[in-house]
Amino acid sequence: MTPSLLVRTDLVQYSFDVAVLGTYKEKMYAGLSYRQEEAIIAMLGYSFLKENAMKVGYAFDYIVSEQSAKQATSHEIMLSYTLPVLPPAAKKVIRTPRFRH
Repeated sequence: MTPSLLVRTDLVQYSFDVAVLGTYKEKMYAGLSYRQEEAIIAMLGYSFLKENAMKVGYAFDYIVSEQSAKQATSHEIMLSYTLPVLPPAAKKVIRTPRFRH
């Protein structure tokens, strides 16, 4: 389980999102989120490729506020790719007759 908190502000007002995300066998994930006085979100997804570099997910938002939204729900599809971190190249040894580095 991974909890998270996101706080947004324009230095006049603020809003926050609170979420919890769980993973299963390092491949599947699911979670719930609450957006302050606005929505409850359920999400799920799947990771694949080497080191789980590609993720595809789905989120369902349910509006809980009294805002005049066109729809009380929304659907989102997510796709993300994590670039691999390459190890730093080893420093090349230069051999000379006088010095050895």
